[in-house]
Amino acid sequence: MKIIIPGNPHATKRVRCGCLNGHGHAYNDPQQTRDMAEVRSIILSKWNAFFDLPNFRDDNQLKLEKAKSFIVSLEFYLPICKSETDSVRNLKLWGFIPCTDKPDFDNLAKFYVDCGTGVIWKDDKLITLGMGHKVKYSNNPRTEMTIIPNDTPELKSHNEKIIFETFSQLELKDFYKKCLEIGNKYENNKEYFEDNTIFPSKSFISATALHITEFAHAFTDKLKKIDKKLNNAST
Repeated sequence: MKIIIPGNPHATKRVRCGCLNGHGHAYNDPQQTRDMAEVRSIILSKWNAFFDLPNFRDDNQLKLEKAKSFIVSLEFYLPICKSETDSVRNLKLWGFIPCTDKPDFDNLAKFYVDCGTGVIWKDDKLITLGMGHKVKYSNNPRTEMTIIPNDTPELKSHNEKIIFETFSQLELKDFYKKCLEIGNKYENNKEYFEDNTIFPSKSFISATALHITEFAHAFTDKLKKIDKKLNNAST
């Protein structure tokens, strides 16, 4: 979903430090607190409106409702200084002059990610991929937030979980490689497997014994662990 927040983009400001009664303390800028409350209210309103369709949920809504993590894209459209000449203004609007004014991109992004905390995500650590651009100047200053559920693979059964918690990615690749090596011996010796009167060649016997020995040595412990877990799960 996309949330458009009108107005000049805001940025997180540094925490201010002061001294009171001889003790140092830090405090946030009151204006930033008000800005965050305003932006959070807009995000909440549009977030609720997105789901305010009675008796209906499309795929995007369902995915967002069930999302365990998020991808967030941020686009910032900054205002042009009123003192600029028409020529410079036009060049900026066309994009021929890059948007290099303050605030910094990371401070802009942090402000809006923080505003989404408690509304869209419980904690901004749930954002696993952030994409954004301090896009360009605009006569219509605004911030556009696009929130996408991060589609991670789901394990549909306890058996699947057992397999993938036992094997690492590299171990599983090696497992399949060994399986293919053994499978290739079948393809190259179909006559032996399909006709019991044909005796396997010496090369087939040696290669097969080697492959199975290596396979057993490499994966006995893993397969035993899986078998034990499957048996415990079925009891």
